[in-house]
Amino acid sequence: MAQSGTVEVPPVGGRVCWERLIALVQDRPPLYDYSHPAHCNRDVTGYMWSQIAAELGTTEIICKTKWANLRSNFVREFRRIRPSSDGLQEVLRNQQ
Repeated sequence: MAQSGTVEVPPVGGRVCWERLIALVQDRPPLYDYSHPAHCNRDVTGYMWSQIAAELGTTEIICKTKWANLRSNFVREFRRIRPSSDGLQEVLRNQQ
């Protein structure tokens, strides 16, 4: 399922390589795109997670947990650095 232009990054030291995980999830929009018709289809998404786990040589649970953590950290950081409309929130954050 890899798209042309996808960089192959092997696992490092037996651990799940997050860059590879991101690339594999990116190739499967139903896993992250809420508007995708197959997003709510557990059979489809379950199959996709099993493919990712097999490619990474790990379990689905580890892949899903790592993905959830990566996504959560990204969203948290994105909200932290996003400029506010009035600048007040940024000033208050910098004072803490």
